Amino acid sequence: MFHSEFPSFSPDKTGNKKQIRQERAKNRQQQKEESKQEKEYEERILADLRKRYPEAFEAGINEREQHWADVARRERFLSSKTFREAVQKYKIDVSIFEIDSDGFIHFPVKKHFTGERLPKGYGYKGGAARALLLKNLGIDPTYTPRDMDIIRLDPNEPAPGVDIKIAKKFMPEDFSHKNGVEVIQKKDYFKTRDLTINEVLATNEEIIATPECILDSIRRIIRLTPFERKSYGPKMLAKMLRFYAEAIYRWDSATIEDMNEWEFEKNFISPFWLALQMDRAFEVGIPIAEQYTKELQKRGQIPTFLNNAKKAADYLGDLLKHKNFYYRHAPSEQFDMEEEWIQKKFEHLPKQSGFGKRR
Repeated sequence: MFHSEFPSFSPDKTGNKKQIRQERAKNRQQQKEESKQEKEYEERILADLRKRYPEAFEAGINEREQHWADVARRERFLSSKTFREAVQKYKIDVSIFEIDSDGFIHFPVKKHFTGERLPKGYGYKGGAARALLLKNLGIDPTYTPRDMDIIRLDPNEPAPGVDIKIAKKFMPEDFSHKNGVEVIQKKDYFKTRDLTINEVLATNEEIIATPECILDSIRRIIRLTPFERKSYGPKMLAKMLRFYAEAIYRWDSATIEDMNEWEFEKNFISPFWLALQMDRAFEVGIPIAEQYTKELQKRGQIPTFLNNAKKAADYLGDLLKHKNFYYRHAPSEQFDMEEEWIQKKFEHLPKQSGFGKRR
């Protein structure tokens, strides 16, 4: 049976047609006011984005305005809806989710990346947990982790030596470097992640994540957590670029949010951190390493003549042979000019901790 959005009146019995017209006029006026408020809100967000990301408006102004308007509209939608409503917009089955008293999202593991199973009380973090999330939400059914980081959620080891046996079997390379199973407490674990997409852990039976993790994973957003934002630096920048490069290769689109693009260009990143992330990119696959090389070149972190990942890796390796050598692919004078220009051009922007001049 159809139910009108307006109050039910019977003109034949009450003769109150005037009241019906008044109610309808009132609803139309209310809708008009809400539409006006939404438009004003979008304009404020767009104006703020212009201030924070002026480089986004330098070329193709009409296209850029439309892009940022879409971003503003999407973020406004997500901030005004419940988690379930927001996820449903991306055609994810919301019936699988359960939200616990701490606000964490739980959903079952139906698909796995391996036939092996961990003993009860153990689970995955990092890439393995992300892989299970991506598979079971249908974001990337083929995703396979680079390696496994095993955690124990139970404070008590099931029996002496079980942690060692599990580490040897599931994470042999880490174990060879004296890294083993990590014992965690759920609340502390989620408070100390670096990226929102890493706010996830998984067992054989279920995946546990923050709402931000799920939403940013769906939208392919690389974003620092509030915990990491307090003190991030070159090490984290190198890692974010590798995650970004992998997302671009896999899905053709990704964004780094809550950070200005020029932060990557103006900050020195040690060859050690670049080489470390290059090594991890190669472990995932050569195409990922190639994309990572391109992203480093775009941001002036390596010379442009390094036209493939192998050359870039060799170059970084050569730099690391020289003790106490610190590299940035730009003359010192250029660095100083950039720094002075950035301070004048973007003096209204908030300063990010963890950065500074480095030689």
